[in-house]
Amino acid sequence: MKRSTLPLGILTFLFFCFNIFVKGQIVHPRDTTICAGKNATFNSTNSPAFILVKWQRNSGNGNFVDIVANLDPGTVYGGFSTTTLILTGSVTAINGYEYRAVFSTGLAFDTSDAATLTVNPLPNPVITGADV
Repeated sequence: MKRSTLPLGILTFLFFCFNIFVKGQIVHPRDTTICAGKNATFNSTNSPAFILVKWQRNSGNGNFVDIVANLDPGTVYGGFSTTTLILTGSVTAINGYEYRAVFSTGLAFDTSDAATLTVNPLPNPVITGADV
């Protein structure tokens, strides 16, 4: 029985094509500043078009982890498999976290630069004045 294999040149060409497909022009997410309890969004795109996208988060320990809906208590993540990541009800505990998008064809991938989220605490107003 004769075994059929693809020549090395064809395999190299196919790998090159998959890398070109993903490693295009990335629009990187931007740093974002919000007040606690507010929503934040991060956008990132890759051109030419990609097949898969996922968002990752670094909590300051140097390790990026894939985002799921309830990764961090008090904040709900949405759109983590789209080009727009949405953080709902952000809490000050995630201040300084970094977010990046990972684009993939299944065989090759490309990663955006990370963007930092700044979450400022709500001001604690003090009311002074004459008693009424």
